[in-house]
Amino acid sequence: MKNKLFFQILILSLVFFIMACSENENNNITSDNESYDRIEITSDQADLKSDLKYKKKEVKIKSGDKDLKDVDGYSFQLVAEVRQPETQNGYLVDATHVAIHANSAYVTYNYPGNIYAGGIHVFDISDPHIPKITSRIMFSDTDINAVTYHGDSLWVAGSTATYSGYENENFESPAIIEEFRLKKGVFTNNTVKCDIPGFSANSIIKTGNSLLVTSGNTYGGMFQISLSKSEYLQIKERYLFDNSKYVSYNKNMIVRLVSGVNAQLDIFEKKGEKLNFEESIDLGVIEPSDGKSVVHMDEKYIYISKGEFGIEVYDIKDLTKVLEFTTQLSKGNTNGVTTDSKFMYIANGAGGLYLASKPSKNMNSEILGKIDFKGSANYVATNKNYIFVACGSGGLKIFRIVNP
Repeated sequence: MKNKLFFQILILSLVFFIMACSENENNNITSDNESYDRIEITSDQADLKSDLKYKKKEVKIKSGDKDLKDVDGYSFQLVAEVRQPETQNGYLVDATHVAIHANSAYVTYNYPGNIYAGGIHVFDISDPHIPKITSRIMFSDTDINAVTYHGDSLWVAGSTATYSGYENENFESPAIIEEFRLKKGVFTNNTVKCDIPGFSANSIIKTGNSLLVTSGNTYGGMFQISLSKSEYLQIKERYLFDNSKYVSYNKNMIVRLVSGVNAQLDIFEKKGEKLNFEESIDLGVIEPSDGKSVVHMDEKYIYISKGEFGIEVYDIKDLTKVLEFTTQLSKGNTNGVTTDSKFMYIANGAGGLYLASKPSKNMNSEILGKIDFKGSANYVATNKNYIFVACGSGGLKIFRIVNP
C-alpha cells in the first residue's frame, strides 16, 4: 500500500464515508489525448527487442530428489525472459499481472514502495514458438496492478500520484482505473481515466457492459463501473468491504476474495447488469493481507491462493472444498494459480512454479514437481502454448508447453 501523510488519511476517510452514503456521487473522469511526460509509448521494434531475451532452454522439473525431463509426457521450455522495464523518470518496475486473450498477452508492472511508476507490455503470441513484444507504455506517476481487455480496449487497475503538481492531483483517492485504445496491437495516446475509493485498485474484470474492480485494504471494496456511453466509467454500485483483494467470474457467477484474518469468498449471481449477493465461504486466514492472493475459475472449480496458507479449491456447483495444499508447498507464499486442460500451475513466490494434477472428486490431486528460477513467482497465466510468470523484480519468464 502507498502511504499518505496522516492528515491526508483523515481527510480521505471523511471523503469515503460521504461517498459510501451517496450512490449518485460521481467519480472524477478525465479524457485526454496524452502528450505530456506522464506516459511514454514505444512501438519501435529495435527498442522493444532490447526488453526481451530469447533463451530456448529445456527446464528440469524437480520432484523430490529427482530432476524430470517431463511430466506425463509434457515438457517445458524457457523461451524468453523479459527484464524489468525502466520508466521515463528512471524507475525499474516489477511484473505484477498477466492477461492472455486469443493471440495477445498483456503484462503489467508497478514500483514497490512509496513511488508511483509502472508500465504495460503487449505481446503477440500467435507464433507458438516465438513470442514478440508489439508495444510498450510506461507511466511516470502510476502503478499498474492488473489489466483486462475487450476488442481494442484495455482497462487497467492501479494507483496514481495525487500530490500537488501531478496530472491527477484533483483525484480524491489514489486508486485508479484507466482505459487505453490499441491499434493493431500498438498503444495509442487516447486514454480515459477515473479515480475510485481506496489507495490502490488491485484487480479488474469486464463482464457484460460493466467493469468490476476491487481496491484497498482500507476504505475499499468492489465497485461496478458502467461502460455505457451515457454513464461511462461512473460507479454504478459499491460493495464496500476492507481487504477486498480480487474479483473473478465464470458465466453468471461472480466471486470476490477478501483477505486478512477473517478471509472469505463472497458469491454473487449476475442477472443482466445486476449483482445479487448469495453467500460467503469462510476461508480462515489469508496472510499477508497486502500480498498477492488471487482467485481463478474454470468450468468446474474455484481455485484460491492464500499466501502463507497455500491453495484451496472448491467445487463450483455446490461450493464444497475438494482440495487443500499447505505443507506440500515449500518456501514462499502462494501468490497465484491458474489451470489448463491438463495441469494446475501455482506461483509460489521464492519457491518457484509448481505443477499439480487438476482436482477431481474421483481422484486426489497431487504436486507433480516444480520449476525453479531466479525471482519470486508472483502471478501465473497460461494458454495452450505458453505459461507467463510475473516474477516481480525478476521480470517476466515465458515458458513454452511442449505436448507429447
